[in-house]
Amino acid sequence: ERQARDQITYLIGSPLNIADLERCRGEVAKCIYILSDTTGHLDPFDEDKENIIRALSAIQHFPNTAIRLMLLMHDSMEKAVSMGIARHLCFSVNEMKSSLFWQSCRCIGWSSMLSNLMTTTDAVPVGDQSEEEFPW
Repeated sequence: ERQARDQITYLIGSPLNIADLERCRGEVAKCIYILSDTTGHLDPFDEDKENIIRALSAIQHFPNTAIRLMLLMHDSMEKAVSMGIARHLCFSVNEMKSSLFWQSCRCIGWSSMLSNLMTTTDAVPVGDQSEEEFPW
C-alpha cells in the first residue's frame, strides 16, 4: 500500500491549459487518468463531453503515454470512439454499475464478498494480537 502511494500523484488542473500540461509532466507518466465528477452536481452529458475534450488534449500532447478516460454515460463511449479515442482506453461508470448489479443477481453473496474485499480496516502488526482477541 505504501509503495502505491509513493507512485501516484493526483493533480488538479486542466489538460486544456498549457501550464497545467507542463506541470503534470505527462511525457514521463506511465498513465494519465481523466476522472469524471460523480457527485451529480453536473449534467452527465456535459461532463462526458468535457472529459472527451480533455482526453483528446492529453493524447495530442503526450502521444506515448497511456490514457484512461472515465465516462459517466455508456452512450458517450461511442462519441469518444468516433472522435479518435480507442475503445479500450475508456470505460463507462453506468456500464460498470449495470455489470456489478447483474453479477450480484447472478451469484448470491457476491456483492457482500466484493464489499468486504474493498473495506479498509486498520492494520494490526503481526505479533500484536493475542489469541483471546482473535480466536480464529
